[in-house]
Amino acid sequence: MHRNACFALERILKSAIILMMKGFISLIAVFVIVILLISALKINLRGNVDSSSESALNSNIHIIIDTGRIIWTDYIRRPIVTVWSKYILPFMKGEFLSGLKTKVQEGSTLPPE
Repeated sequence: MHRNACFALERILKSAIILMMKGFISLIAVFVIVILLISALKINLRGNVDSSSESALNSNIHIIIDTGRIIWTDYIRRPIVTVWSKYILPFMKGEFLSGLKTKVQEGSTLPPE
């Protein structure tokens, strides 16, 4: 059983390396699948060795959710909010091209010499 589990984990890691070249979202999906497979083998990532598969699955899912929240708040949220507020929202409101509109109304789109 242990040998088959190691073989399966090795195969999953090889496929994860292949998927890593294809995209970040695929890598995240493989990470979640690996954690769920580890949970099926009654391995709790928090360190409780004598746990049932249900409690290991529950604990590992909480680890996935907590890690996702940390990654969102510390790394992803700030750039997305910045791009949204400085570029996408003004473009949707029509404020992004307001400088160009005034230059067209003045008759010249070239900067002053």
